[in-house]
Amino acid sequence: MVVVREFIAVVVPIILLLPSFYYLPSVYSSPFEVDATASVYHVVDGDTFDAFPVGRVRLADVDAPERGEAGYTEATNALKSLVLNKKVYLDVDDLNVMDSYNRIVCVVYVRNNSTHLMNVNHWLVIYGYAKISDYSNEFNPYTWTLYVYYPVEWEATATITVTKTLTTTVTQTVTATLTTSTTVIQPTTVTATVIQPTTLTTTKTVTETRTTTITATVTQPVTTTKTETVTQTVTQPITTTITQTRTATVTITQPITTTVTQTVTTTLTPPPATTTITQTITQPPTTRTTTATLTQTVTTTVTAAIPTTQPVTEITKTITVTAKEATSTQAIRLESGESKALIRREARIPIRLSEAPNGLSGFELTVSVNPSVALIKRVEFPGFGLNESSGAPGSNVSIKAVDINNVVKPGDTNSELAVLVIEGISTGDAALNIEVKELDDDHGNPIFADIKTGRVVVLVSPPPLPAQREPRDLDGDGLFEDLNGNGRLDFADVVLFFKHKDFIEVNWGSSLTDFNGSGRLDFDDIVRLFRRV
Repeated sequence: MVVVREFIAVVVPIILLLPSFYYLPSVYSSPFEVDATASVYHVVDGDTFDAFPVGRVRLADVDAPERGEAGYTEATNALKSLVLNKKVYLDVDDLNVMDSYNRIVCVVYVRNNSTHLMNVNHWLVIYGYAKISDYSNEFNPYTWTLYVYYPVEWEATATITVTKTLTTTVTQTVTATLTTSTTVIQPTTVTATVIQPTTLTTTKTVTETRTTTITATVTQPVTTTKTETVTQTVTQPITTTITQTRTATVTITQPITTTVTQTVTTTLTPPPATTTITQTITQPPTTRTTTATLTQTVTTTVTAAIPTTQPVTEITKTITVTAKEATSTQAIRLESGESKALIRREARIPIRLSEAPNGLSGFELTVSVNPSVALIKRVEFPGFGLNESSGAPGSNVSIKAVDINNVVKPGDTNSELAVLVIEGISTGDAALNIEVKELDDDHGNPIFADIKTGRVVVLVSPPPLPAQREPRDLDGDGLFEDLNGNGRLDFADVVLFFKHKDFIEVNWGSSLTDFNGSGRLDFDDIVRLFRRV
């Protein structure tokens, strides 16, 4: 009797999972590891799905509405849109692996682009489809970020091929007992491709170019050419005809005040005739001067009709006069800004003094606005020490202050004198007019300033973003930072801005989120909002 037993090793394909720990110190990364990948074929509800080959998966540390509760359908559809029929990357809870219902507890990621994965758990919380429930596991949901760095090159699968080992034992009962043991070991080929994780540090350089335009008023020089012919008959004691031709070329840079007093005294005692010319130029004092040259040529021809053998003398004198140009300085401006306000909402408009060469001792102003568009609710001061306002709330408000605390110092520029808190009444556009009653420097001298009128634009509150509350302008500058209406500025507002940029441009226009002041809606506005977080 021959008994043959064969022990055949099962060929098992082994998928080499490469759990790795990646951390990049930025808003686009957080600690995570990829323990397995799977393909989702069924979504149970807003926080549970089935995937091959791992089975049922429960999203860690988040809870979505259960069947019959408000938001159940929306949460379920949201999860379907993210993972159904897609490849998911699973960070499995190392402490428990499964919950009491035998569901694998994971932080789930999906591929966002060639370099980043998106955290599905965190996305559902950000957009309001689920809430955080911090269960006992290895995860901390408060450290999650929406995107993690995991390029496609890091996805590696190592396949180990094991050829079977065949062991055959043959036993024969004959005169002699013969035991034959044959072991055949075929070579094992192991092919593994391992791509080591690389820590990539990206340095972003932002180059900002600021262009300052200074508008100065320049008075162009005026060139006047004057030719004057004077014919004078002198009878004392003889008859003399004097023909005097003066050609004067005068270059004057306005404003210039010039007083010319010219005295011509002619004494006829031939020969020679003597002409004395006295010229006086008077002008106001200046603080900054430009030297110009005034050349005046006076030609006097004297013809004496008397019997004499002496020739007629021709007298020619050239007088060069140096004049000073009047001071040309950039005007000091008293200006109020422009602000956008909402109906029954407040906005803030500052009043500023562009220059204070000799400081500021005090001021008294009157500010007015069209009451059908907006009202001035109150006035805020920067701490002068003595200040008051009257007429607020109203459309015509008086503002007065004395700078006993030396807030505005000599040489200061763009000094804030007050802030007007404006409330919108109805949609429209209104000028904010300023009248100066008194504005003095530290020596008691008046400050002469050009007035730049402010502007108030009252708008209707923009519509909420999809599935969000009414947006809010948190600081009254006319720009809406709180896009989800939760009363604060956070990273969720930046994500909503990015996601709904087209919606905002169509339904809000560009002015309400123009954070870089370019006059249009662009991606730099999203960057500027992120820097405010």
